[in-house]
Amino acid sequence: MDAGGVLARCDGQVRGRVDAYPPPGAVIERDGPFVRTHYGTHGTVDHGPLPQPPVAGPYGSR
Repeated sequence: MDAGGVLARCDGQVRGRVDAYPPPGAVIERDGPFVRTHYGTHGTVDHGPLPQPPVAGPYGSR
């Protein structure tokens, strides 16, 4: 497998989205834009789109 194949597999597994339904026993807490999921041995934090800062001109803002 070449480097592109390895990166594609990593993107699909590690960076892929989780299932819509967590496994039984998972605890989900929503805190503002963040969603924390605790599985008993580890946890994850997910969030929706974050606000983007305004784009400054070529010389920055004054």
